[in-house]
Amino acid sequence: MTEPTLTIGRLARAAAVNIETVRYYQARKLLPIPSPDRNTFRQYPAALVERIRFIKRAQELDFSLDEIRGLLRLHDGTDRASYTEDRDRSAEYQAPTGAKTCPSSE
Repeated sequence: MTEPTLTIGRLARAAAVNIETVRYYQARKLLPIPSPDRNTFRQYPAALVERIRFIKRAQELDFSLDEIRGLLRLHDGTDRASYTEDRDRSAEYQAPTGAKTCPSSE
């Protein structure tokens, strides 16, 4: 069984963002850019909806896009070398006051 896919418009609607937001996140390397399929429409994995929602939640908590990229790399397991640095940076947002917390991907 293949993973469900969406066009960019359907992906944006499902994640409650604009198409321009999806493209901006791609330009900032927060989201992958899929290759066009046979009919020239790019198909995005449905799992990206949750990734976009995570990015939006992190932004609401005042994480910068660079910090979010680090958290996503950590989640993806693509950059273990910076694990300690990213972990320490995210710990700053878990202050005792509870003002900021690391966003959940749930």
